[in-house]
Amino acid sequence: MPIAGIIDVEPDGKTAKGRWYGFFLGAMPRPVEKRALIGVTIWENVYVKEDGIWKFLKLFASDILCSPIDEGWIKTPYIANTRITEKPKEGVNFAPYPSGYIFPYHYKNPVSGK
Repeated sequence: MPIAGIIDVEPDGKTAKGRWYGFFLGAMPRPVEKRALIGVTIWENVYVKEDGIWKFLKLFASDILCSPIDEGWIKTPYIANTRITEKPKEGVNFAPYPSGYIFPYHYKNPVSGK
């Protein structure tokens, strides 16, 4: 469930960047057994406008936590998705809870300018 989206359209009106937080409850296949999971993800996406229609150009998700509901995120903060075989791209930091790391926003900090 994507929530709290922020989308910034570039001055050219043809591209945009957006950040979304996501929350999920579900059951996903795991190597041993299915487990009920709770999770939080942040998306930083790039959009392009083609023939008047906005489309996704790039999707990037960073999991904050993905935990079994019966254990909770304190006991088991992260279970890797074993079905994803692609490694993160070079230069992309990924450190789920409890690291405290939140990957950068697509815009500069309005106070610091960084």
